[in-house]
Amino acid sequence: MAIFEKGFLKPVFGDAVENARRLKTLERQNRGLQLKIQEMAKRNILAFTDEDDLDASGKPRGNTYNSYDAALSAINSKYTATAKWGVLQVGNIVDLRAAFIMGQGPEVVADPGAQRELDFVNALFEYNYLDKYAAQEFAKESELEGKILLRLGFEKNDEMISVRFVSYLDKKYSIETAPNDYLDYKFATWTPDNETEPVKLNKPEFVYAKFGGRVYDPNAATAKTMKCLTQIDRLDKALFDLRKIDRLFASPTPHVECLEHTEAEQINDDVKELNWRIGKFFAHTGKFEFATPPMHGAETLIKEITLNSKIISGTTGVPVHFLGFPELLSNRSTSRDMVSGLAAATSRERETWKSVLEQTARKAMEMANEKMFGQMSDSRKLRPEKISIEISLETESAWEHLRDVMIPLALADKISNELWLGMIPGVDIDAEKKRMAKVAEDREKSMQTEMERIQGELEAERNRSTNADVPTE
Repeated sequence: MAIFEKGFLKPVFGDAVENARRLKTLERQNRGLQLKIQEMAKRNILAFTDEDDLDASGKPRGNTYNSYDAALSAINSKYTATAKWGVLQVGNIVDLRAAFIMGQGPEVVADPGAQRELDFVNALFEYNYLDKYAAQEFAKESELEGKILLRLGFEKNDEMISVRFVSYLDKKYSIETAPNDYLDYKFATWTPDNETEPVKLNKPEFVYAKFGGRVYDPNAATAKTMKCLTQIDRLDKALFDLRKIDRLFASPTPHVECLEHTEAEQINDDVKELNWRIGKFFAHTGKFEFATPPMHGAETLIKEITLNSKIISGTTGVPVHFLGFPELLSNRSTSRDMVSGLAAATSRERETWKSVLEQTARKAMEMANEKMFGQMSDSRKLRPEKISIEISLETESAWEHLRDVMIPLALADKISNELWLGMIPGVDIDAEKKRMAKVAEDREKSMQTEMERIQGELEAERNRSTNADVPTE
């Protein structure tokens, strides 16, 4: 064949040799630039920063979002999947933390003799879906905004109190406190769009709580995820850069090293003529290789990804395997401990939500006493102080503690049944005590009936024996 008569073939692409020459030239230039850059860095002449890490004056900064409104806008766009970076990470973190914060959902607990109050609050939660999805949604909103504002109102047609979430991002509301008490929230105010008159809620009409920030400033609240938004951006950018490097490695440039220029030209012409593709055999007199970039950049990116993942995990309490890096966990027990750590990392928010829902229930009862039961005597009105809220969270370590510690203590009569029963999620202690009392009563009646039956049989047997001993005439 003509191709073998020439003694060589051409490489995969038309100008491969020329590309190889350019590659070598670029490598030499790159080495020269690296030396210059190292020298400039030593003299502090040059600093490498992402343009997103620069402030308005062009100076680098470690925190890209240095105001509450900027952080709120960023976390909102990331959660709603409209941001450039951090969409996946913020969505996972917020949803997971909200799930752990709300746990099994709110449980209404009433003091003995407070059945009316218990029934009212259960109806209140059912009416506002707080016993279903609303509580979880509100927890998610508090994770995004770092605070929560719930508006209470009387629904005359339904004869019930409504509970509505008010978003700071939408309303830009302002909270006013008492002059000498930072935690005494007196008023909530905002001005609706296209209106001049503000909406002003008095203390009985709203419930407000913060999940971050300083106590003295009622309006500034920093959610946990807001504190590491910059690291979330860096993590996502590093993943993107790693993807670009992988793409380069997936498309290496084939080239043939030739001794003479004429030989290179001949190989180029032959390959064009044959339309050669990777996978086909060919013979040639040159040295065939694939040109790929060095791997040093990828190793640095992997270290950056690992570091930022650890920082985000430490800040939010979300284990690294929920961020997509299970290889950072050493074994299964470590994974279990980290889940327990997430439960502990959300414990403060969970306690805050207990207070929020408890205030909501009590203010709703006070509003109902005014709007619905105003004509009744005080003895027949609802008693808000008789109600409290619990939020339970089931973890494997909690069940192990119950099994290994609390139940043995209960069996040894060292603690009351009420104490260890109260540690089981979803158990109504009062209802369980009534059931246990009913079971004990039925058992006692059954034993009494059995004793009476046995006594009757014994009495009948004695009568038969007595009759048998009496002589007959």
